[in-house]
Amino acid sequence: MQFSTNKLNISFFLRELIIGLLLFFIYNNYMLKKEVVINADGRGYYEYLPALFIYKDIHFRYLDTLETDYYDAELMKGFYVNPKFENRVDKYFVGTSLLQSPFFAFEHIKTKVFHKEIRADGFSYPYQKGILYAAMFYLLLGLIFIRKLLETYEVNGWHIFLMQLSILFCTSLFTYTMYDSAYSHVYSFFLISGFLLVVRKFFLTEKPYYILGTFLFLGLITIVRPVNILVVLFIPMLTVSWKEFLLKFIQLFQKHWRFLLIGIVLFLAVLSIQFYISYLQTGNPFNYNYGDEKFDFLHPHFLDFLFSYRKGFFLWSPWWLITFLLGIFFWVKKKNYYHLVTFLIAFIIVTFVFSSWESWAYGGSHGSRPMVDFYGAFALLAVPIFTSGKKFIYWLFLVVSFPLAVINLIQTVQYQKAIIYWDNMDKEKYWQIFLTTNDKYSWYFWREQIEIGGQQSKVVLLEDVDIKPTDSYEIKDLEVTSIDSLSQFGQFVVVLDREADNEYMELRMYDSLGNQLWYDLQRFFYRQEENQVIYNFVLPEEKLQVKKIGISIRNVRKPLKIKKATFGTHYSLN
Repeated sequence: MQFSTNKLNISFFLRELIIGLLLFFIYNNYMLKKEVVINADGRGYYEYLPALFIYKDIHFRYLDTLETDYYDAELMKGFYVNPKFENRVDKYFVGTSLLQSPFFAFEHIKTKVFHKEIRADGFSYPYQKGILYAAMFYLLLGLIFIRKLLETYEVNGWHIFLMQLSILFCTSLFTYTMYDSAYSHVYSFFLISGFLLVVRKFFLTEKPYYILGTFLFLGLITIVRPVNILVVLFIPMLTVSWKEFLLKFIQLFQKHWRFLLIGIVLFLAVLSIQFYISYLQTGNPFNYNYGDEKFDFLHPHFLDFLFSYRKGFFLWSPWWLITFLLGIFFWVKKKNYYHLVTFLIAFIIVTFVFSSWESWAYGGSHGSRPMVDFYGAFALLAVPIFTSGKKFIYWLFLVVSFPLAVINLIQTVQYQKAIIYWDNMDKEKYWQIFLTTNDKYSWYFWREQIEIGGQQSKVVLLEDVDIKPTDSYEIKDLEVTSIDSLSQFGQFVVVLDREADNEYMELRMYDSLGNQLWYDLQRFFYRQEENQVIYNFVLPEEKLQVKKIGISIRNVRKPLKIKKATFGTHYSLN
């Protein structure tokens, strides 16, 4: 019997090893590589580590002079500025950096000792790589916790393996592991999965040390992302009835009150890390550092949060919708109303709270990113599905999961290429770029066309120019008439013989001595209206000195003819 158990454990280990290898294979062969993973919100979660251990400056004054390989120094000067406080304040909670700290320390020591040619500034390539590895480490631990949790319900090992693969490749979890690795979500995924496991283990065994594990996980969950304390709503699901749940709850006070008190002290000790950081930054351990950002519980975006094209949880991760429907179906079929009701209550409350955040779409993101944190709780839907006794369900899941994984991974590439509009997708945009990875759509939905006033002058720059593939057409000395002092805008109009593809033009303006006064780059595809590319722009301050225009046409992959190109100047709208 012991041999059989060890063999089973080895089998599970090999399956999770396969997941890791498959993750590497897909990332290295089919995904874009991202050298900078410490960015945007992720930078805020991570910043405590270099601030405390390299620059010794929790007020982030070092950002005024910091020069790094990947970040614009001028942009950094505006980070963490909050008008409510005298010093810069990092609004993000400290828990994510706490979990990242072993990987940060390893890369910092390795860089200083073995790679002295690389700057040990906290942001160079070794640190970026370290945070990527941190995200992968916590991802795999989270998947192990899910496996161990589902094992307690006697779910078949291969069914668990399918769930693990699907949770990773059919959802946004892949993005928040391999691309936005410094964001808090994969760390919360790990913690919530671990929390549910230790609570379940306590209910099954009543071993008191699981109480300490419960409070440790809960404390870490809170200082990573406080709203995720809502995970406690899923605790009743881990028992078989309200009667058992209440009994276990009462026994906690009757039989294990000493461990309960120690657990509460442990929870508060973990919370004190955040309080101490807040005190160092602001002088008040209880400051709310998110400024005007808040929840608006009177105006939740409940249905938008779940189903909209903008960020709908079920629309951007349809695998979860299928899983939810199947799980609910089998709970109803088995008349297991206890688990059905407890799950739905917890899910509805969590969704209501998340959808009540003022910025309910949560900024630039792939799908509904706050829901990634709770994937471990949603994995409990596997229990009614895979213990239903219906063998065809496994094959149905397999058949459905594979194409949904392909779609999700393609959309991950679209997200990385900025083909997906990070925060304002709608139905028309979604279907316009559905499954396309063509580079011409990169940043396409970010384009803006400036409105201009009446025309002041117009000159023909080019006519009947044939450009062959791989050619780069360039002309520097196109003379223009003097620009009126009242003109505020310029307009380029390029007439093509076909629809634009990946071509772009570089535009320059020069004075009479050949000094460049203005430069811009525009893709033809972004501005095309029927057979014309129209680009409006604000004239440079030195507009009266402009005497010549230079045009370069690049990235031509198939024959292209410029029928006509004109430049005009325009007055303001007023």
